[in-house]
Amino acid sequence: MKAFNLFIVFLFNFILLNQLGFSQEEAHDYEMAIRNNSATNSGNRELRVLIHPVSMVFRGRDFNNIKRYDLIAELPQNSPPYEFNYINGKSKNEYYFTIAPYTPPNPPNKIAINHDNVPGSSTCVAAVGFGIYKIEFYWGNNYPPNDPPDDTCWIEYDGGVNSDIDFNFFDNNSNPRIEVAWNGCSEYKTLAQVNHYLKSWDRICSGLQRSKDIGNFIYDNNVNSYFVDKFPFDSRIDCNVPGIGNENQNFNSELSGQLSLFLSIQRNISTRSNFYDPNFERYFAKKYYSPSRSETRTLQ
Repeated sequence: MKAFNLFIVFLFNFILLNQLGFSQEEAHDYEMAIRNNSATNSGNRELRVLIHPVSMVFRGRDFNNIKRYDLIAELPQNSPPYEFNYINGKSKNEYYFTIAPYTPPNPPNKIAINHDNVPGSSTCVAAVGFGIYKIEFYWGNNYPPNDPPDDTCWIEYDGGVNSDIDFNFFDNNSNPRIEVAWNGCSEYKTLAQVNHYLKSWDRICSGLQRSKDIGNFIYDNNVNSYFVDKFPFDSRIDCNVPGIGNENQNFNSELSGQLSLFLSIQRNISTRSNFYDPNFERYFAKKYYSPSRSETRTLQ
């Protein structure tokens, strides 16, 4: 009977994980980990990390299996010390994260980031969604957001199955660097080797590629009323929803209006007049658009 019960639990977990869009090998308590492998008895370097959107970003699926254009996290975390309510890559009280060097024989210090499409651990410090994010790494004398980072990359999550990913900072042999590997791949590569651009559909390992899934994301009348007339959203000024709190991100980029996935607009929209992106008109030719009853506006 005990073995039968264990089988039922295993079967339930397997079905749940596959419904959420994550395979068994990807069932971790985080979707992104960043470790500082600098030891106090050698390099002794502090690592600072800033994560922010560089495209439109989308929350995880709700109970109706709908993924919406919304900055509010489907899976927020409100258990101190790690709290967040948005998918802008920051916590409630920190817009960038500091990872101290570790003291052997203790393991390296790390931060964990959740992807909003699947429940994460209470140790996750922030959340990301679908879309493109920039990760800035600082280990010298510079600090975010105004100083140039020591290294950086973009990471793009498409609408398909998204694997876990690990970043490791090493500073041995006077060669400080970030190395990265997706789950299921044992070979770590530097950010230069992956052209500073990571894609969830290409895990940079033989046999771990698939076609990009542009998804089916929607913007409809179920979005929080705070976001009305703020299209497209900017997480530097729009993560300040009454009743949820001010968790605006702090970064220097005008790319929050880029669209990398398939978006269906199912409501009237009025584009904001104070959006920063000079390339905004590439995506919207009109100031105001009202769909008819039988028409859906799609952007790709």
